[in-house]
Amino acid sequence: MRFISKLWEHDCDINKIIDFVGIRTYKDKKIKCLSLGMKQKVLVAVAIASGANFIIFDEPLNGLDIENIENIATIFLSLKKEGKTLLLSSHNIFETSKICDTIYFLVNGSVKEASLDYKTLKEQYNSIFTIRRD
Repeated sequence: MRFISKLWEHDCDINKIIDFVGIRTYKDKKIKCLSLGMKQKVLVAVAIASGANFIIFDEPLNGLDIENIENIATIFLSLKKEGKTLLLSSHNIFETSKICDTIYFLVNGSVKEASLDYKTLKEQYNSIFTIRRD
């Protein structure tokens, strides 16, 4: 996190970010010794340490248990309130629909806007991606 904050020339309080993301208990462990969920949280912390206003996350909820999905969702909502723009790539449409302002499906190389209403979103998803076996 220190390296990234220096690289991006962003003066930040590393300890505040560590507490905000909830990684204090394993802050001194090597990344290779962490579980996938722990690594995901560290990557979120590193992105915050960059100070970037536009952050891209690829499958940020992958490997997280329900409690940590909720924690990361809360962090993302806080970042949005700070004026950050987040681009999430995710297969977890239920949680993504709670976080995002807009959802798109990538279908055969084309981008299709989807609903934020979960029931409608699920119907759209099923109509696009479910293979019908009649």
